[in-house]
Amino acid sequence: MNKNYLKTVSPSILGTIVVFMGFLSTLIPPSYYKYLLNEENYSFLNFRLYFMVLVCLLSFILGCRLAYRFKQFPIIGSEEIAIDILTLISAALAILRLKDMVSNLSLSFVNEAIFGDFTNRQFFLRSTVSSVFQNSSLGWVKGFSFSMICLGWLNIFKRAVSFKSYKGIILVASTVIITISYLVEALILQGRGAIFEIFVAILMSYISVISSKVEFDWKKIIKIAAFVAIISISIFLAISVRRSMIDEAKSPLESIMYLIVGYFASAYNRLALVLSNSLVIPNQGTMYNSLLNILSPPFSNQFSFLKIGDLIGLSEPVVGTDAWIESFSSVSTTGLNPAFNWFTIFGIVYSDFGFYYPVYFLLYGILSGYAWKNYMQKSFLGIALYPWIVLSIFAWWGAENVYIAKRETVIIILIAVFHCALSVYIGIIRRK
Repeated sequence: MNKNYLKTVSPSILGTIVVFMGFLSTLIPPSYYKYLLNEENYSFLNFRLYFMVLVCLLSFILGCRLAYRFKQFPIIGSEEIAIDILTLISAALAILRLKDMVSNLSLSFVNEAIFGDFTNRQFFLRSTVSSVFQNSSLGWVKGFSFSMICLGWLNIFKRAVSFKSYKGIILVASTVIITISYLVEALILQGRGAIFEIFVAILMSYISVISSKVEFDWKKIIKIAAFVAIISISIFLAISVRRSMIDEAKSPLESIMYLIVGYFASAYNRLALVLSNSLVIPNQGTMYNSLLNILSPPFSNQFSFLKIGDLIGLSEPVVGTDAWIESFSSVSTTGLNPAFNWFTIFGIVYSDFGFYYPVYFLLYGILSGYAWKNYMQKSFLGIALYPWIVLSIFAWWGAENVYIAKRETVIIILIAVFHCALSVYIGIIRRK
C-alpha cells in the first residue's frame, strides 16, 4: 500500500489547508470587500481571530496525533457478506425514503422544486422540503446511505467482484440506486451539501483504491486536486445561480466574486463579530449547534430518554429550518449582508463553549484521527466514516451549524458497529 497518497488527505493536512485558505480570505482589501458585499470588513488583519483559529487547529492536530495510538476498529473475516446484505437493505430503504418524501410533497411540488422558478420562492421551497426530511421517520436513512455509497463505490473501483456475475450486478445496481436517490434528494432540496457528500464519498473511495495500486506521484496529486477544485467550484456556483443569487447589476466576473467572497470571506467576517460578542448565533450557549448528535441523537423522537439535552435541563433549541431562517435575521441585525449566514465552525463552537473551545477541537481531532487510521487500514468504519470527516473539515467555513454535529455522524458509527456484529454472527453460522 502506498500510504503517501493517503497522507495527503490526512485530517491534519486538510485542516491546515482549510485554515490557511480562510486566513487568505481575510486579506481582501476592506474597500473592495465593502464594494462587493456592502458591509464592513472586520476580519482584515484581525489578530484575535487568527489566534483563536490557530488554537483550534493546533488542538485538532493534537487530538489527531493522540488517536493514532488507539487500536484499530476490528475487521471481521465475514464482512464482505455483511456488506452485501447492508447494501441491499440500504437500497431498499433509500427507495422507501424517496417514496415517503414524494408522497408528503406531491409530484407537482417536487417538479417545481427541481425545474420551477426559484427566484422568489427559495425560502418557501427549501424550508418545506427540509421540514419533510426532518420529520420523516426515515430521516436516519441518509447516514446509512452515505456509508453504503462509500463502501459500494470502493468495491466497484477495486473490482471486488465480476460485474457480469449475479453478485456483481446486484452490487452495482444497489450502489447506483442509493447514489441516485441521494442525488434526487439534493436536487429537490437545491442543496450543495448533499451533492458534495456524494462527490467526496466517491472521491475518497477512489483514493483508497489507487493508494494500493499506483506509485506515489506529486503530478498526479496536483491533477486530482485541480480536478476536485474545478468540479467543486462549478457545482457551488451552478447551485448559487440556480438559487438566483446573482446580482444582475454586476458584471459576470463581479457576480462570481460576490458569491465566492460572500460565502467564504464573509464567514470569517461574521466570526470576527462573534468573537467581539456583536453577533448572536441562534441557540448560542445551548451547545446544540456543536453537539446536536449527542444531546439529541438519532431516534430520540421515538425514545425521549435519548434526549440528553432534556435530561440535563437544557432548553429546547430552535432547530432545523427555523434555526436556518433565524440565522439570516441574526446577521441582518448587525448591519451585515443578510444573504450570507455562515459563521464558521470556530464561531459556532466559541458561541457554545466560550474559552473552553480548545477541548471541543481536541476531541474532534481524536475522532478524526481514529477515523483516518481506520481509513488507512481499509476497515468498514474508516471507509464509511472518514469521508464524512473530510466533509466536516471542508465545512469549517460552515453554515448555521457544525457538520460533524449532524446526526449522520452517529448513524455512520452505529452502522459500522452493526456491520461488525453482523459479520461476527455470519462467521458463527458458517462454522456450524
